[in-house]
Amino acid sequence: TTTPKPRAGAGAGASAGSGGGGGDKGEGASLPWSFRFMQKPPARSEDVEIAISVAAPLEIVHNAPLLARVWRFFAVLGETEAAEIAQIVREQAAQALRHWREDTLASVLARHRTSLLRLKVAAPRVIFPENL
Repeated sequence: TTTPKPRAGAGAGASAGSGGGGGDKGEGASLPWSFRFMQKPPARSEDVEIAISVAAPLEIVHNAPLLARVWRFFAVLGETEAAEIAQIVREQAAQALRHWREDTLASVLARHRTSLLRLKVAAPRVIFPENL
């Protein structure tokens, strides 16, 4: 007989997935990644628990020219520009809070949910090519 898996999103249900690798590795073999989602985990105060495990390390290739271009794109030109950006952010936040009424804030806080996120990720491998 087989036991049906609980559906994600159904009460205290859980779902799990795993991936990677072709072929049958047998019971107890470690898979390259796994994912588990559980609503209302037992004996926990959180509303949702998410566990992600990645056993195979991610390979990162160092691309200096690309990183330099990304850095220039996000770089702030000077202290004056940084101060102007900070002032704009402060003004936008203050304006948003002025428009929110107390009942709106209470409604948002009433829908508040907590989540537990467990990540177990293998250390990445950084590759520095000689010729790029």
